[in-house]
Amino acid sequence: MTHQHQLKGLIALECQQTGQQAADRQAASEITAAMAKDLSAILPMQSATSAMVVACAQYPVEQVLQPQWPIHHALAQYASAAFQGESQQNKVLSIGANNDLMPAGLQPKQSEQPLLLLPFIVFTDDDHLAACFEKDLMRKGMISPGTYQALNNHMGLHVNHANYMTHLDLVAMMHNHYQQLGQDSAWQMIEHAVLQDQAKTRVHSAHHNHYYLVDHLLFTPMFSMVQMDQFFGASPQGYVDWLVQQRTAMAAFEAHGLEIHAFQATHWPLSEEKICLGSFEQQRLTGDYWLTCDGELATDQGVEITFIESQKAGLVAIGVKAKDQQSQLCYYPLHPGGIGAIEQQIKQQFKQITGHRVHVLEDNDHWPS
Repeated sequence: MTHQHQLKGLIALECQQTGQQAADRQAASEITAAMAKDLSAILPMQSATSAMVVACAQYPVEQVLQPQWPIHHALAQYASAAFQGESQQNKVLSIGANNDLMPAGLQPKQSEQPLLLLPFIVFTDDDHLAACFEKDLMRKGMISPGTYQALNNHMGLHVNHANYMTHLDLVAMMHNHYQQLGQDSAWQMIEHAVLQDQAKTRVHSAHHNHYYLVDHLLFTPMFSMVQMDQFFGASPQGYVDWLVQQRTAMAAFEAHGLEIHAFQATHWPLSEEKICLGSFEQQRLTGDYWLTCDGELATDQGVEITFIESQKAGLVAIGVKAKDQQSQLCYYPLHPGGIGAIEQQIKQQFKQITGHRVHVLEDNDHWPS
């Protein structure tokens, strides 16, 4: 295909409940025909100068909104293969499921989200159409009753609201969503990764979360409770606030297709003149948890385990300490599955566990000893 413009579009579906993930091929053809009719009414589309491809499946926002736009990229590849030759240049291609499976690269992920996306691309050489697409699609783009009925009938959706939008409209909508969640710094990373070909930026949050983005790689330091006190003078509650932000952001980064390279901070602050990715990689954390140690702790003596928790963050860390020694190990889970891995490691390493206790971090609390 040689069209000058690839216009990435979506139908945003706000649903009472999710239906089937994808329409079969016959249903996809009917949905696509209804969509083509809608778009012809909204936009100055001429069949002689434009083509369209539609994936008749419902995708969670995070699966669509990723670096390189993988769903739209797969759509473009299928369209390029289908629209070979002069007689096939300006067609409409619908892609549906075969035995509930979409073609490679287009299988939607399971989601219980109320907002789902049905993606499409319009191919054109018409500059005026491209300008109208970006300017008018969302403003004029309520789906028609025919398209609404086709989606409900063929995909089992109970749609409360549906609207056409461009990929940039989606970015703007999610910007507002993350802002309302108090995750502005995380969103800046995601937005840069999605919209820039060679993204490179850094952001520091008010809670001392630090993110460094290079293309789709996201580097972020992990701080221990002791380091948070030493580096930033943060209280235990300040550490909890940092941890909640950190965990929420890392989950968002992963969902949006960024590759997370968490690393253990050894000193702070970093040089602002030169950020060394090599040093980040040397301290990279790749397991289920990470560990700090302020001295030797014999494995053949009795130890007490302290579960350090917070009402906001859940489990913060697990401390291991011998009764008559000052040395302590502190295990920090990197994800929920890390908690079980920590407990298993402690049982394997220490044969005499003399007791368990829980320390809940609260406002105006002290650091657990």
